[in-house]
Amino acid sequence: MSIFFFSSQNRIRLKFFFACSGLLLSFIIGFWIANNDRVYGVLRNFTSAEDVASKLLKICDDDRKSSMISKETCYSKNFSDVARAKGHEFAFTALKLLQRRDRDALGCHFIAHGIGVGAYERNPLQWKKDIQNIDPSCSYGAVHGFIETYTARAGENLFTKDRLY
Repeated sequence: MSIFFFSSQNRIRLKFFFACSGLLLSFIIGFWIANNDRVYGVLRNFTSAEDVASKLLKICDDDRKSSMISKETCYSKNFSDVARAKGHEFAFTALKLLQRRDRDALGCHFIAHGIGVGAYERNPLQWKKDIQNIDPSCSYGAVHGFIETYTARAGENLFTKDRLY
């Protein structure tokens, strides 16, 4: 009597099923990552703020047509990546250039939230300096994103003396 619940033939079928499932899952994850690079704009090869503005205008305009994501959400997520990679000053320069080309970016409070998130994630240890220097335009959206990320990461230790002073 076999210690396995399944017969040897069924075990072979199960191994084949799991192998195929693993391959299919790997393909789906790879496809998702490849498309996520475009949708959330992991802009690896940008050279200037003008380049970022041009690429985001195209990326977010295309995404609005092909998915459920709003243009504002697309801009916010992408500007978070830009601020994480190049800093909040660079991200705001690119945003100002984008605003000249796309009127949808003029209401920039939520977009600036993304810049604040990226600015905090770029260097969490210098949060005290960055929060003082981050651009307050867009109705303090970057400051709000920065504070949201700080509080989310700090957890229970948010208001300890060491963290605040």
